Formats: sequence, C-alpha cells, structure tokens
Amino acid sequence: MNEVRQILSKSEVKNNIVLTGTIPQEEAPKYLAACNAFLSPHIPNEDGTRFFGSPTKLFEYMAMGKPIIASKLEQLGSILTHGKNAYLVEPKNIDHLSDAMYYTYKNQEFAKRIGENARKDVVEKYTWDNNIENLFSHILKNKLF
Repeated sequence: MNEVRQILSKSEVKNNIVLTGTIPQEEAPKYLAACNAFLSPHIPNEDGTRFFGSPTKLFEYMAMGKPIIASKLEQLGSILTHGKNAYLVEPKNIDHLSDAMYYTYKNQEFAKRIGENARKDVVEKYTWDNNIENLFSHILKNKLF
C-alpha cells in the first residue's frame, strides 16, 4: 500500500482516487454503489498451478449492475463472458487493461449493457438458493445419499 500511495502522490489523477482501507462489511454496498466500474485484474499463479479464488467479490460486483473489467483467467472466464457481461482482458497485460478501461468509459451503452447483463446473470445463476439447488441436484443425480 505504501508503494501505491507513493505512485498516486505523483499522479495527475490523485484527487480522483480514494483509498478507503478496511471498511465494515455492512458498509460495502454503499462504497460499491459509488463506483462507475469494477476491476478484477488477476494474474496467473507464478508456480503454474491453476488460479483459484473465491468469486464472492465478483458476484458482489455483478449484483451492482455496473461494468466489470476482469482478467480472462480460469474461474473468472467461466463466470464472465467478454462483451456479454464483462470486458475480459489478457492477464498481466497492462495495455489491454488500460484500453478496456478507456473503451468502457467512452462507450456508455456498452458499459450499461454488460453491467445489466452481469446483474441478470448473478440473480439467475449465482444466488445462495441456486447453489443449494445445484448441490442437492448433484447429490441426488449421483446417488450420494
């Protein structure tokens, strides 16, 4: 965080950036609502193992109905579809990430559409009720009882 603060202190956009630090979970929705878009720029694991992270934050982003720019990587790429409910970028490619941010900012209809589609997808496919239904379906289908 110190390195981030140092870089930002020299930036032209420093007055447009807020580093909140840790906030109480119950306040998270209002912070997310203040955002114009969400970034999820992950990189592959250095040791070559498959990337895996809890998609909870991603589902929170999707629920907000705003554009998401994310790395096309493992789980993220299986939940998000480029041009449908997100703008997917090549992992570790800062130019691609920057271009995606600019494109999404300049193309508000696109941004609105992918945000709305993300919200629709999370409500239809990724609620806790859906997870429970899928789990029981799997258990019954595979006769695990």
